[in-house]
Amino acid sequence: MRRLRELDGTRIIGTSATVSDSARKDAFKALCDDFIIKPIRLELLLEKIGKHLGLVWEAALPGIPAAAAPMGTKEREEPVEVPSPEELKELYELALMGDMQRVRTWAAMLEEKDRKYSRFAGTLSDLAGRFKAKAILALVQQHMRDRP
Repeated sequence: MRRLRELDGTRIIGTSATVSDSARKDAFKALCDDFIIKPIRLELLLEKIGKHLGLVWEAALPGIPAAAAPMGTKEREEPVEVPSPEELKELYELALMGDMQRVRTWAAMLEEKDRKYSRFAGTLSDLAGRFKAKAILALVQQHMRDRP
């Protein structure tokens, strides 16, 4: 790790499944720019990567695919049907794990279950296909907040 850092200034985010303190773990953590305990939450990892690289992550607007029609079109004005909070929670967990294949499968099953979810499922499939986990998390959080 020291050699990597000397060669090109690489940033290092370490991870470990053990939470007990030991001299070896402390030495490892000291060589890292940051540290995350396993299981790794994708949202936290992305936050730390952004912090160390000075990135600002892009998130899709809730309920609207990134390549949506221009503002004011009929499609954008129609409400997006979303599943129940229980189902959204399941989706949120998949996105937290960063399992985009399972998110796409989940979206396909949702649309199969009821065509009224087509726009929501299409947005999910698009975002998952582009590995936009943070955008999916933001989308789910927005829809959960909008619920009465």
